[in-house]
Amino acid sequence: MLAEVVLTPSESKRLIGKAVASMEAVKKALKSRLIIIIKGTTNSYVAEEMTKKPIEKERYGRGIIVPGILSFLPDEESIPDIIIEKGKIRKDSTLEEAI
Repeated sequence: MLAEVVLTPSESKRLIGKAVASMEAVKKALKSRLIIIIKGTTNSYVAEEMTKKPIEKERYGRGIIVPGILSFLPDEESIPDIIIEKGKIRKDSTLEEAI
């Protein structure tokens, strides 16, 4: 029997975030290594799953593309990239201030 599942873009990105956060290599790196999560709409879901903190997704994107228009979010409105070192959000990562 075959089944077809249709997900919205946000549901798809959440699924990717959960999958990345559950990878053994990522779990190991989260405990003892440095992880940098750069801005991007899909990456915002990865960041939420890894930090267990909500992120304003519209502020964590690089930009959007719509027919005929390429748009970037001004730096003063965006959330900085997230740096996690040995399971802790680094002090020089301003995520704590941004969310």
